[in-house]
Amino acid sequence: MTEENRQRQALRTLWKKTRGQPQLRRLVKEAVGVTQVDYLGSKYEIHAVDNHTEFVLWLHDVPPEHEATIWLREAYAGKTATIVDVGANAGLFTLPIVAVMGARSKILMFEPNPRMRVRLARNIALNKFTGISVDPSAIGDREGTAVLNLSPANNMGAGRVDVAYKGGEQIDVAICPLLDRVRAAKLKEIDLLKVDIEGLEDRAIMPFLRDAPTTLLPKRVYFEDAHSEHWQENLTEALVEKGYALLRRFGENALYERAA
Repeated sequence: MTEENRQRQALRTLWKKTRGQPQLRRLVKEAVGVTQVDYLGSKYEIHAVDNHTEFVLWLHDVPPEHEATIWLREAYAGKTATIVDVGANAGLFTLPIVAVMGARSKILMFEPNPRMRVRLARNIALNKFTGISVDPSAIGDREGTAVLNLSPANNMGAGRVDVAYKGGEQIDVAICPLLDRVRAAKLKEIDLLKVDIEGLEDRAIMPFLRDAPTTLLPKRVYFEDAHSEHWQENLTEALVEKGYALLRRFGENALYERAA
């Protein structure tokens, strides 16, 4: 075992022993610092102190949505496909799928948090992935400026537009409908649309379902529905009306597929 692995194991053990002691656990995360981990054959830079998804990958060797990532990797392995990722975070969900896709695939990733966008770009560069565009826009039901609210619980991956956290940091970001950005990227079709924006999934997906031509409707839609209490419209009913059916559930996330 290398010295790095020994240190990692020691910190993991310390983490388990500090259950119920948030101040000590904070110190453990700070001790982890910035490090690199291997996941499904690719390298990722991890900032454990302020992002739940990154920390879980460091702690357990797999991120929270590992099961879904594995399923989609197998579905798109070796295929040329187009993926649109709304709420890309550090890329730990979509980039492992990209790693096994055809070289001519097109990937459009949205991440309005400037700090997370730097980490996403770093992970793309580490693995020399190509065919990826990163858009700084927040996706919603209007065009203009919005407030991105960051979680006060030290989780950079939990940023959300319009719905404020008590005591959280706020950042002004550009917001626009998904269809506008998809057209700007000149995408002709979408094989997979993934949306994880902390309970505002309906604001991103519903306008697209209403306004996009049939040729642009995604073949599959993967989204988090754990925070549906923030939805203004019933997204699942709208998907069914557009010809989608639930294909699989992955914990707090649902994967819908449109009939051919």
